[in-house]
Amino acid sequence: RSQRQKTNPGGMRLNAFASEFCFMARILIVDDSPSDQKMAGAFLKKHLNADVSYAIDGIDALKKCEERPPELVLTDMQMPKMDGLELVAQVKEKHPIIPVVLMTAAGSEEIAVKAIAAGAASYVSKRRLAHDLCDTVARVLEISAEQRTQFRVLLRQIRWEVELVVENDIN
Repeated sequence: RSQRQKTNPGGMRLNAFASEFCFMARILIVDDSPSDQKMAGAFLKKHLNADVSYAIDGIDALKKCEERPPELVLTDMQMPKMDGLELVAQVKEKHPIIPVVLMTAAGSEEIAVKAIAAGAASYVSKRRLAHDLCDTVARVLEISAEQRTQFRVLLRQIRWEVELVVENDIN
């Protein structure tokens, strides 16, 4: 893997591997503010070439996770019907392999700790979105891909062992 650094126009420094790795990653952005959705989506499309979709709240996001599971969920903290921490918990329960990154305008260390405790993979302040979002998402996607690969290998091993046991029981 190359460790070259690539600087994007927003001043973000991305590992060259990370920017290539995230090519066309499916990312679901959950925010009740259309302008915040579009801003985050524009960063991810431009700098990571992500395949971005949108949900207006946590309930809509859970429905979209069922229909077409994303590789990452990026969610706002404060939304009607279901806040970001509730969404993190629901995604972790129903789709444990999908990482969730929480973003909020009211950035604080306390919120970051609550987000991580709820199961979020990371946290980004909306005030630093232009600077931190793409690096954070690329890092989380890279770690998540490794975890998905390990999960698939484990599933194959379990299936192989089950097939072996069943085959041996027949004879």
